[in-house]
Order: sequence, then C-alpha cells, then structure tokens
Amino acid sequence: MNYRYIRKSHGWIYNILHPVVQLECRMLFRKIYFHNRKGVPANKPVLIASNHPTAFIDPIFLCVFLEPPVYNMTRGDIFRKPFYRKLMEHCNMFPVYRQRDGYDKTRPE
Repeated sequence: MNYRYIRKSHGWIYNILHPVVQLECRMLFRKIYFHNRKGVPANKPVLIASNHPTAFIDPIFLCVFLEPPVYNMTRGDIFRKPFYRKLMEHCNMFPVYRQRDGYDKTRPE
C-alpha cells in the first residue's frame, strides 16, 4: 500500500484551524498529559476509538496533538445538505450512518 500522502490533509479548513486551535488549547488548559503518544505509529493507518463523556474535546485534542492529520467519524445525517457536506469534508470528517439514527438499510433501493 502506498502511504506517500499520509502526512497531507486535503481539508483546507482543517489546515487553517489546526495551528489556531493548538494555540487555544495551550492557552485554555494549564497542563495537558499524553501517555504513549509515540506508541501511535505515524507511517501507517491507525483507528483510535475514544470513548469519553466529553465527546467534543477528545477529538479536538487528538486532531491537535497527533500527527499526521486525523480524520473524524461524524453522524451521517449532517451530510445530507451539500453545504454542510463540503464544510465537514474540508474539516477532515466523514459520515457514519447508524441504524439507530434511522439508516436501517445499507444499500439504496
């Protein structure tokens, strides 16, 4: 498998906001501890499952402090409108359609 473009993000909003959010996190939080960050390989794909009640701040920390760019799974119903689809795609997000959200059929008829 060719991982030539693994360190590049195609989401221009992600690339613009990354340094801004990183600076903001360092200003808002006095101490940030990461354990075993070197254990996450940067040269191959990795699936990170973050399960925490604060479902907003965890992905932000992962996106800001892990290299290469992180792609996030997002509820599929947000991607219905073309404007929001483009916005989410440029923020390195992709849709996940869940059965409990009303997507019980995986293939369109």
